[in-house]
Amino acid sequence: MDVIFDHVVVRYDTQKSNALGPVDLMVRGGECVFISGPNGGGKTTFARVMAGIIAPFRGTLRLADGTPRDKWPPDYVGWLQQEPEHQVVGITVEDDVGLSALWHASTHQEAQERTNRALEATQLERLRHRAAETLSGGELHRAAVAGILAQNARIVVADEPETMLDGWGKQQIFDILHHVKRLGATLFIISHDAQWAQLADRYLWIEEGNVQEMRYQALATRLADEWKGFVEQLKSLTGQQDLDTWDIKEMSQYLWRS
Repeated sequence: MDVIFDHVVVRYDTQKSNALGPVDLMVRGGECVFISGPNGGGKTTFARVMAGIIAPFRGTLRLADGTPRDKWPPDYVGWLQQEPEHQVVGITVEDDVGLSALWHASTHQEAQERTNRALEATQLERLRHRAAETLSGGELHRAAVAGILAQNARIVVADEPETMLDGWGKQQIFDILHHVKRLGATLFIISHDAQWAQLADRYLWIEEGNVQEMRYQALATRLADEWKGFVEQLKSLTGQQDLDTWDIKEMSQYLWRS
């Protein structure tokens, strides 16, 4: 079902200006929307509104049939957060995915079927009995997505799904989100990495709370300019002069160690 932002504004208690909005936007059911923009521009606020964590200060987020966000079914939106280890809470992979299935399924048999389908779709069958605390970063991402699949979410919000992943891990998540799209779910992918734009039907840029729709080429140019500016700032701050050759994962690991 279509998602409609009707003059949505978000404002935090400590701010006089809007953290997001006003946003007037309609997203068709089954579309994939790629969202980018500078840090602190409002991207994660957008994700939290979609996830129901934050209510609009003004305006309405609703479905095409008029249902406002606070009345959506609890399984309607799945949120893949930047730190998936906070989402994986079961003792084993199967326990964690099964918890999501049990919460939303009507019978135990349906929950088991959902769990098995989600583990298969995320290539986690052989890890179903693995302790969650022993999973790698890529495996944690897949486990978190498996929980969303077991939930049968109609809308999936992925906030920087490439965080701390190597090239292979990112490709696995890319393939899984492509599978989610083929299933007919509506996708919102928030990232600085243009690779995710390959999945998208539309492209949004969020800066200083303002949401602007862009063509792909304009967005790709903007991303390249933002990355160059970020790297130049880091060079001046750290004295590390070879940062131009680093990818996003290398950069994030360097910043984490620092």
